Parts: sequence; structure tokens; C-alpha cells
Amino acid sequence: MVENNDIRQAIGSANTFQELKEQSLLLKTRFEAFYTGEKKWITPESNPEVANLPLPPYICQPYVRPKPVTIDQSASQEVTANLPSKKRKISLPESILANLPPGTQLSNNKIKKMSKKPFKNWGLERTFPTICSVTACVNPQGQKCCFQMCRKCCRNKCYEEILDCVGHKTMTKTFKERDSKIKHQQGDGVSPSTGFDSSKKIAIDS
Repeated sequence: MVENNDIRQAIGSANTFQELKEQSLLLKTRFEAFYTGEKKWITPESNPEVANLPLPPYICQPYVRPKPVTIDQSASQEVTANLPSKKRKISLPESILANLPPGTQLSNNKIKKMSKKPFKNWGLERTFPTICSVTACVNPQGQKCCFQMCRKCCRNKCYEEILDCVGHKTMTKTFKERDSKIKHQQGDGVSPSTGFDSSKKIAIDS
């Protein structure tokens, strides 16, 4: 039923037994009033799958296994050729088809998953990448770049102007300052790791 799509998606993505139990109790609370007789169940005519059920949807449905079909061995090939295909043609709803870019090709498994969860955001909407801010460059810019450039242009800018870019992890300025600090400490005779001044010596009387 369409009213229970949220519970169906939650059960499909559940990872623990507690989550399954919570969704089962939520489904029980929705139909418990109909089962006890507090509310009257009205069969929805707009949903033929629910309307054709022998019992209301909140009661377990009976299933009778059909009898096996016996076919003569001589006429088995003709009957098999005339039997309809068992593969059910899967079609996507219009809400998903409208957001797909033109010429998108989907596999059968992808179509089957999308038909089972039509309300899920599959991230197939048409998007255009943002081009690098450098005029002569046509590469897409990094999503987290501090200068809105591609990796190559950002690296060149950081090396030339001694800058840092956290998005591309190009820390030229930080490394330069660290190296100059280490050289300054070594020039003063101070160890960069311990901070001990090697120029000061302690005289020990023997």
C-alpha cells in the first residue's frame, strides 16, 4: 500500500533487530483499530491490488498452491514456444523519468531497484560541472578548492604565491613556515624536537 511506503523503506534499510521491531510495531498501530473493530475498514477502489484481496490487508492472506500442469512430451516443444514469457516488463514511473538526463542507459538491476523505491532520491538528475576559474583552463574545479580552481592550476598558484589550499591538500605555505622555523632553531643551537639548547654546556666537577 502507498500509505506504508515509509515503513517499507525503513525496513529495507534497517541494520539491527531493534529497528525492525520498531517498524513492525508502527505498522501494528496503524491497523490495530481496524482489527479490533474500533474503525471500519473501507476497501480503496483506486488500488486494485488491495481491492481484489480475499481478506483485508491487515490479516494474513491464504495461499493455495496451484496444481502442476501436465503436458504430453510429444507436444511439449509446441506448448513451450506458445507460452508467454515469464519475464515481467518493468517500467519506471513518470516522476523518475522526468528527472533523467536524455540518453541515460540503465541496467535491468538498476531499473528493478528504482521501480521498488520510486520515492528515493537516486541522484541521477542532470548536473553540469563548474569550470576552473582560470580563463585558459577547461577542467572542472574542485568542490572544496579555496580558489575555485582545478587541481593543476591550484597547485601552480600555491607554489608561485606561497599559499595553502585545504581542499586540494596543497600546504605550501605551512611547509615553508615549518622548514624556516626548523632552520632558525638549528641556527640558534636549539633542537627542534626537544627544545634543548646545545650551545649551553654544564660543567661537572670531577
